[in-house]
Amino acid sequence: MRFSVVINTYNRAASLRQTLRSLRHQAYADFEVIVVNGPSTDATAAVLAEFAGAVRVGQCPQAHLSRSRNAGIALASGDVVAFLDDDAVPDPHWLEDLAAAYTGARVGGAGGIVHDHTGFRLQYRYATCDRTGSPSFDAQPPFEKFNVPGADPFVYLQGTNASFRRACLAEVGGFDEEIEYYLDEVEVCLRILDRGFTLRPLPNAAVHHKYLASHLRTGAKVVLNPYPLVKNRCYFALQNGRRTRPLHQLNRALVAFADALRANCENHFAEGRMDAEQRRFFLEQLERGLRDGTERGLHGIRRRCVLPPPDASRFRPFPVLRPQGKRRTVCFLCPAPLAGTDGAVRAACPDGAELAALGHEVHVVGPSPDTNRVDFEDGVWVHRLVPSARHVPELRHLPWRAALLQGAAFYREVERIHDRGAIDLLVAPSAAVGAVCALDERFAPLLDARGVCGAHEELPLPPLEELRSRTASQGGAAIAVLLAGVLAEAVQMSAAEARAAAVTLLDPACYPTDYAGAVLALWPGPDEDFVRGLFRLLLEREADPASLAAYLRQLRWGMPRHAVVKHVALSREAADKGLPRFWLPAVRRAGARAATPRAPARLLDRARTLATRLAWALKRRLRRAG
Repeated sequence: MRFSVVINTYNRAASLRQTLRSLRHQAYADFEVIVVNGPSTDATAAVLAEFAGAVRVGQCPQAHLSRSRNAGIALASGDVVAFLDDDAVPDPHWLEDLAAAYTGARVGGAGGIVHDHTGFRLQYRYATCDRTGSPSFDAQPPFEKFNVPGADPFVYLQGTNASFRRACLAEVGGFDEEIEYYLDEVEVCLRILDRGFTLRPLPNAAVHHKYLASHLRTGAKVVLNPYPLVKNRCYFALQNGRRTRPLHQLNRALVAFADALRANCENHFAEGRMDAEQRRFFLEQLERGLRDGTERGLHGIRRRCVLPPPDASRFRPFPVLRPQGKRRTVCFLCPAPLAGTDGAVRAACPDGAELAALGHEVHVVGPSPDTNRVDFEDGVWVHRLVPSARHVPELRHLPWRAALLQGAAFYREVERIHDRGAIDLLVAPSAAVGAVCALDERFAPLLDARGVCGAHEELPLPPLEELRSRTASQGGAAIAVLLAGVLAEAVQMSAAEARAAAVTLLDPACYPTDYAGAVLALWPGPDEDFVRGLFRLLLEREADPASLAAYLRQLRWGMPRHAVVKHVALSREAADKGLPRFWLPAVRRAGARAATPRAPARLLDRARTLATRLAWALKRRLRRAG
């Protein structure tokens, strides 16, 4: 099966270069790359000249995504057209995983997961959308009821990581050229489903989406021009929703969407992310979008594109890196922080950079100075991990506690890499750095201690083979049992303490962030530092002045800190970010012992909780009634 990878670009020369370079590391080789350049005024033309002969280039004179996508489809010679954003980097097995999904003639499209700009968190796993244009990201397989003609809601694929049979795209008339941006991929998925084809959302085929600023939004994800969002949402709902829903229900959904955008605008203005002129322009374009979208949705028609048949003679295979012999996956453990500058990987880990240049898949795991993130640099996947404030009381007095925490984090990340594609070689600067990995029978034979990536504090390790043999004879050689044995033997810890410490260290639910441990580390600080730290940890942003003042006021009234943690963790913003909640009871238990709230705070806490529950119950009832 041949793929045509279409990249639609507009004024993103630097990220486009990175995207094209990353495609050289694909494990799947039978694909071409087509770049459709919009009205770019930066160095995009020079970047495309660097890849002359390797990519085919199309032009779209307007900043119009659907027209640009259709131009790419028209040039495509492959059986399947895969779309990739110009600020995205695909996993090495991206096309390989997509190809495996096309198991029958009725499979019209397939798409994989999307990591956000950190490369660690998921921006997207699975999604459905109803015919008012309202998406939902909490759907889970199986998707049969969402994957049939007329489904409402229906399954769809994310635009930065979607592929479709070229024949399907031609049958539905390509992307609707009324839609210049937003809901373009949703609309084409709906058309393909209504034609009787199915779509395959995949748990793999990952893409790392850097989500850069554009002509419509800032780098802080603040939308400055809502016109295409509002116009296309109204158009989509009125064109497609009237088959399954009454008009008053569509109107209510569109009014709610516009109201939410207005509220966001006012919040950005109040918090200084938008000035007065930007606010005026935003509100003006919102009203214009409502007028135009309603008119075109009620009286317009879908603007189809007549696509030519594919020309197989124009297929130009993209040059990928292929090593002599088997393609290996190699992981280097690097205990020293790795700078995020050009050439840093080559300087810190020359062996890794050399292997990547030969076509092998290379990962380097090391500490991070800021946040957990995965970057693609010099052909190498660099995994930077923040030292986590793990709540492991049994280890608090050990001099090599930090080294053990880092070893456990390295192990979890190695395991995550291995689950996506088996590791062939694990390289560490010493046996100590890979100590936790050495306990796992999958990785112990792969571990190779070399003098690379810097030095590391040594851990007092007992003979691992003897320990492995002893624990196996006791009824199991699980890694937690082995680690407990290491702790008990190395520091004369009791068996119960060693077992508790090992289980906590290796708890996959606490990786990459131990929220309970991090919150409890903030506990002793002043109120303001506590609240600001919570916002950074749980919402990944600075506390806005209004929220900061409100929480400080409630703390002065005597509200317990665990209640503040609960309110932030259960907020809608935290839910949208996918913040897990399993750790909240541990914080409540630990925090309740630290201070006893006064009666007014308890009453206030209960009143807020009750009001929130009533509001959500009323919202669900109104939604069912609608």
